[in-house]
Amino acid sequence: MDGFVFSSAQGAVDSLLGRLATALTDEAQLLRGVRGDVRFIRDEMDSMNGLLLHLAAGDAGAGHGHHHVRAWMRQVRDLANDSQGCVNRYVRHLGATARSRRRGPLGYLRRAHRLLWTLRARRRIAREIQELKVRAREVGERRKRYGITVPLPLAGGGDQADRARCHVPPVPLPHATAGPGDDARRLALEGHEGPVVSGEDVRKLTKWLTEDAYDNGRLRIIPVAGPNGMGKSALAWRVYRHPAVAARFDCRAWCNVGDPHGGRSWADVAARLLGSLETRDGVGVQRWEDDAPVSELKAHLKGRRFLLVLDGLEEQPTLAAMEETLRWCPYDAGSAVLVTTRNETLVLNCDTYSILHLKTRPSVVDAFMDRALTMVPDVAYGMAVVLRKILSRFSTDPFYMKMLLHLLYVNPSRTMQELQGLSTRLTDEEPLKNAKQMFMFSYDDLPSHYKSCLLYLAIFPQGCSIRRNSLIRRWAVEGLVGKTDGFTALEAADRCFDALLDRGFVVPRDIGAASRVKSCRLDPSVHDFITWIARYDNFVDTNLPSSLSQHLSICNGVDLQQVAAKRHASNCKGLRKICCCFPVRKVSGCCDSIVVLLEWLPSFSRLELLKVLDLEACDGLKKHHLEIICNQIYQLKYLCLRRTNVTRLPKDINKLRYLETLDIRETKIRDFGTKPLMLQMLKHLLAGSIDYSPREDIIRSNGSFSTVYMPHCIGIMGNLQVLSHVQVSHNDQLDEISQLLQLRKLGLVLSGKEVDLKHFLRAIDELHSCLRSLSIKIKESCNVTSEMHMVNPLFKRHPKFLESLSICSLRNELPYWVDELHQLAKITLSETFLTENALRTLGQLKGLRCLRLRHNSFVASRLAFGESEFRNLTFLVIERTHITNISFSRKATPKLENVVWSFTQVQSISGIGYLERLHRFELNGISIPYSVREANAAFPNHYVFKYNLQSRG
Repeated sequence: MDGFVFSSAQGAVDSLLGRLATALTDEAQLLRGVRGDVRFIRDEMDSMNGLLLHLAAGDAGAGHGHHHVRAWMRQVRDLANDSQGCVNRYVRHLGATARSRRRGPLGYLRRAHRLLWTLRARRRIAREIQELKVRAREVGERRKRYGITVPLPLAGGGDQADRARCHVPPVPLPHATAGPGDDARRLALEGHEGPVVSGEDVRKLTKWLTEDAYDNGRLRIIPVAGPNGMGKSALAWRVYRHPAVAARFDCRAWCNVGDPHGGRSWADVAARLLGSLETRDGVGVQRWEDDAPVSELKAHLKGRRFLLVLDGLEEQPTLAAMEETLRWCPYDAGSAVLVTTRNETLVLNCDTYSILHLKTRPSVVDAFMDRALTMVPDVAYGMAVVLRKILSRFSTDPFYMKMLLHLLYVNPSRTMQELQGLSTRLTDEEPLKNAKQMFMFSYDDLPSHYKSCLLYLAIFPQGCSIRRNSLIRRWAVEGLVGKTDGFTALEAADRCFDALLDRGFVVPRDIGAASRVKSCRLDPSVHDFITWIARYDNFVDTNLPSSLSQHLSICNGVDLQQVAAKRHASNCKGLRKICCCFPVRKVSGCCDSIVVLLEWLPSFSRLELLKVLDLEACDGLKKHHLEIICNQIYQLKYLCLRRTNVTRLPKDINKLRYLETLDIRETKIRDFGTKPLMLQMLKHLLAGSIDYSPREDIIRSNGSFSTVYMPHCIGIMGNLQVLSHVQVSHNDQLDEISQLLQLRKLGLVLSGKEVDLKHFLRAIDELHSCLRSLSIKIKESCNVTSEMHMVNPLFKRHPKFLESLSICSLRNELPYWVDELHQLAKITLSETFLTENALRTLGQLKGLRCLRLRHNSFVASRLAFGESEFRNLTFLVIERTHITNISFSRKATPKLENVVWSFTQVQSISGIGYLERLHRFELNGISIPYSVREANAAFPNHYVFKYNLQSRG
């Protein structure tokens, strides 16, 4: 809790100091006699800011955790917010304009006229500044009166030690670590589908398979016996994939004997074992005689140490035939056959090496304990006892058991003392208290700025979906995160989102094609805890319901009681309508109240505090509502009109001088209401929408994309970082884009006959060092006559830092610099009509993790992934294409985890058995042939495949 109070206070002071510095540099904006007061406030707040940093860096014993220190921090925060509001009003009403700065007689007359016109406002604001000066002095004296002092430095202190303590420690991110150990930890954190598997059983089977025993070289037959539902197949699969088992055997094969689509005779089983046989050197069985699978199997096993898994074997004759065949096979010592079965009689009648009987399913605590041990390397016995004790306290609440896994994932080096301290605070009788202790243990582990970002989520209604990109932009404009360690505010906010995911505070809701979490939600218990903390520390406005507060800044200046008193004698139907919405927790049904609130905006006295206005999906917005916003909320930094019925922006949009984010996606806005868009602080301009006909089949349809025309004079908006998507119809517009040297994400729709590929590539050449994401769509009306190989010699600089690329309707060839994009992680292709050579080019990109092939991306109907291609690909999406056959060669896509294929027709899928890391293969289509189902059924992991059948109508 203390970290949040510091973070919010320090952020407010930082923002104020920037505004005061701007005001003090402009002599014309200062009243006579007020300059000294403003300088005093600035110096006092600067001193308080330094003390806040020292308090954050010092130990808790230095006073940071005392109640009077936290109360003083809240007073500093409130003073900073009020001071910034006053400065903002001063700059808006009394600040010098371009005309008043002109010299000569005309400029003098204008300044004199403005002075007389604003005399009353000047006196009022001067009085406010004097009152703020008195408050600043009182806050400073109160600090001394209660003994709030700078913490003593640690031994070996000095400036270097202070800087080290002030530095926020880096938060481990999922992509920041690598190696097989971290891969296992990530899998343990995410869990797996299917029955719970006991870690002790995994270790026991692994030991039997890999130990060097004096068994006279006989074949090791190891049955795993038990009734249905005991997780026999899942256990065998875990052992089959175990690294120690893979390293032990020269070749391995898996057969699902219980599959109803396959035969159960030994010849049928042998044929399927041949089909799934994999060797250590990557050489498998290409083809064999259909009438001699048993002899072929013996030939391939000869002289090798092998592991065969017969899953779901129930027939004694099949097992006897297998024993007879392998008895005369000159295999290497240590070869084994792992059998899962429900038939206890079958187990007793064979020559077994060892038998594992599964009588009861593993408990939830056992399963989580196994995952916890995977998180911590070389765990001592004492720590294992403490971990089990903590998990047992939450045996009825898996959410907090998983939160412990998250704690171990982000920091596997936790000490025995830390975990023992948590364990002693947990009891058997008070589950609610235990949940609070676990939450606070994880919450206190966060850096202070991340605590503020977490508490910010309390403004959203419980259970609602929170979009990632919108959230991190709001964090940035609210000042909850800032530039640090070479990262921009937006990048720091993105890292904060990942940190909250890693610690389990937020739960993924929508995961994109590149395995990036696109939206999240809060567990109800987490929402309750952060709401309690936020209200205790006055972080959220308790006068507003979440159905309203989620649309506004956390410091919004909206006081409904104030307006109710002011307009008591007037018609207050609208206000009563807002107040009636207080108990409502759902997002839907409250948008009309936000519209009413916009009508009342001129009545609120502190609108200069309002920085965020998120009106997504609010119906009923009219032109005059937008005019109120542009003329009243002059400090607005974030305006979202997404999914509203707005069709045109007002000409007053340029009055929002501090606007940083303008989101007009999924609206019918096609141009701006003013010719030149003069929003020089704008960083993110987001537009565009995809329209699907309600009668069109989502599998066949590619949708129609429409967006806004690029505004004039966009080249002067040098702060733009995201421009996505705008329609360009002239080459000079592309020349203007090339001037935006801070642009990181660019989305263009090229249309008209007056734009060509040469100017587009010239713009990319100019932006080669800053672009991270690029999307290009070419409309049919566009006259793109230049070909890639003709433009190639003109521009030599490629966008070497590009991470995401989307191409639509640029036909027959890829941009010539694609093969140089080794940092490219995601590529989406649509209407490109590429050949197999383009696939070979993409297959050599070292960083590519996500490949998305959409409508008419390739001309061929067969997609073949060759050997040593796509070495780091993890996600493959194929949708609305003419591809009917997919094949994977050995050593192709070795890291592929997820495949989603939406099709109108499918003929074959081959080589799936080579995909050792495959977790999910989703098939979406009208019908799925029996041959495809049969091939998929032979894959060892039964929990991978998912079929979604679409209706024909």
